[in-house]
Amino acid sequence: MSSHDLVPTPRNLHFDLPAERICDWYQHCRYMSHWSNSLSIMAPVFERFVIQAIRAHESTLADVPLLSQQVKALIDQEAVHAREHRRYNDLIDLAGLPATRIARRWQTLLHHTLESRWVSNRMRLAATMMFEHHAAMIAGQELRTRKNTPDMEPRFLALWNWHALEEIEHKSVSFDLWRHTLAPGPVRYGLRTSTVLLLSVPFWYMIFESFLRLIWADRHSTEHVHGAWRLAKYLWGPHGFFFGNSRGWLAYFKPGFDPWTDDDVALLKPLEQDRL
Repeated sequence: MSSHDLVPTPRNLHFDLPAERICDWYQHCRYMSHWSNSLSIMAPVFERFVIQAIRAHESTLADVPLLSQQVKALIDQEAVHAREHRRYNDLIDLAGLPATRIARRWQTLLHHTLESRWVSNRMRLAATMMFEHHAAMIAGQELRTRKNTPDMEPRFLALWNWHALEEIEHKSVSFDLWRHTLAPGPVRYGLRTSTVLLLSVPFWYMIFESFLRLIWADRHSTEHVHGAWRLAKYLWGPHGFFFGNSRGWLAYFKPGFDPWTDDDVALLKPLEQDRL
């Protein structure tokens, strides 16, 4: 069976996250914790966008039952992701940090760009495909590197691992919907690749701004030099976040790009165990 035939399994999970660890769950390091917290803040906003962008094309799937089933499963998974990250983000607010304000800034960015009435449904689908590729690419790297990163608060780690595994499980669904929706050719390729070039800068700018807002608001953080150094190594080290994902980012520009070229099926074993 091809990896493209994999049907995601929605899992209605709940995570009882400890509020007192919201700022230092990642190895007791506030900089590393707030980097992940900033990604959690944006998650519900983008999960909602992905669901809406996918649903705009559901009516075209009457003659492709497998893809229709995969799309429904992706939507269900993303809805649970959004719910659990909203609960996560409530804890950030309770800690006196501006999660809600940051989420509103993400929503404003989307409202004035991808959700503008001038943006077509297929452009939104191209953006969704980009987001899903980047999410799965980052998820794969994180799952591989976290094996050598002990002393994380286990409930936060469980949430992030579950989210990462499901992002990998459905990583080709929006791509397959894209191929079903648009005919092959230069228009399809141009839309797919230009979306990355247009969105990468504002997307990463907002992530860094969100992180800096959290650090600035966290009055209990006293580890600025050590914490900043740890985060810098994590992001820009030889095997870090950006260099580790650079090959996957560049692969997206190949005319024959396929999300399953990096076959992460082996990483899905914990999800297979959940089905038993």
